[in-house]
Amino acid sequence: KELSVLMVTHSMHQVLLMGSRTLMFNEGKIVLDFQGNERKKLNEEELLKIFKQKINEEYTGDEFILNN
Repeated sequence: KELSVLMVTHSMHQVLLMGSRTLMFNEGKIVLDFQGNERKKLNEEELLKIFKQKINEEYTGDEFILNN
């Protein structure tokens, strides 16, 4: 049998240490989905960098500045 477990954490160390798939959310929406070799190649710094780039794409100009 296969088992699925959902772990919610803000620790990038735990994210990469456990599991085989990583979903990252922003404002209740999935913005990144890593699994397989793509996930195995990531380290904590790269994961945060990619996440920050992705969420910055969703905001433009003053809207981003005002929300942070």
